[in-house]
Amino acid sequence: MPSISMRKSSIFLLFDRPCSAAKVLIETPKKMRFLLNRISLPNFEEMEQELKNLELHNYPWILPTIADLLIEKCVMEPHFCPIYCHLLHKQLEIEKEFLICSQKTLRRLVIRKCQFMFDTENIIEQDYGNDVKVIEEVEEEKELWNVSTVYVLTRKDKKRFLGIVRLISQLFCHGIIGMKIIDWCLVELLSRYRNTSNEVYLEYIVQMVQNVDLAYSGVQQSKVSEKEPQRAVPNRTFKAICLYLTKVKHNHSKRIRFMIMNLEEHLQARQIHTY
Repeated sequence: MPSISMRKSSIFLLFDRPCSAAKVLIETPKKMRFLLNRISLPNFEEMEQELKNLELHNYPWILPTIADLLIEKCVMEPHFCPIYCHLLHKQLEIEKEFLICSQKTLRRLVIRKCQFMFDTENIIEQDYGNDVKVIEEVEEEKELWNVSTVYVLTRKDKKRFLGIVRLISQLFCHGIIGMKIIDWCLVELLSRYRNTSNEVYLEYIVQMVQNVDLAYSGVQQSKVSEKEPQRAVPNRTFKAICLYLTKVKHNHSKRIRFMIMNLEEHLQARQIHTY
């Protein structure tokens, strides 16, 4: 029969694990947020080392929280999105060294979260559209206030979705996702444009095409992996989307027209013969 001291030590170990897990769950996201708030180009290597010291691969249960935090920072701070994605790329390189097949991976969680956010945007816009129809039936004073509120919310959501588009583009530029996902996003945006005639989807397409093309031109800070030949040249879907933009540009506002014309000049300078 085990001694009292042995039984006490066993009980201590039993309760120590959940306590340490809870501590990691609380403290690690705080450290990660603090790291992201301080990161910049001059101190990138220092922040990269701090990220390694967090040893995220040892705590798979906090990866969903880390993925949400990274995505939120990328979407809400688009100017820092490239450097956040570059840091994510470095973390995924570390993750590969310790990868266990049964574990959740940060890459998979980020991709799934992006897909969820991309898919739900159309639902959000449809909901606001229904609200506007209802608002038109109420009395004038309330109508003015409510319509203004709906407009602000819709505008905020469109800005947020533009951040999602930029994030997906940056994930491609850093080799975290492949061209198939980009193709799917472009085709989906084009489908939404045709269904709604809302030119904001053309703006999203132009933004994605322009950012994705940076990977081809090699302007991104992160180097394009030679192991992915699918990113060496634009594929057929990419070119078809660019050609479609050229055909429809004269049917839209000056702002959209100039955006497409600017994209044309950029691609022609890169000698991508889509026009």
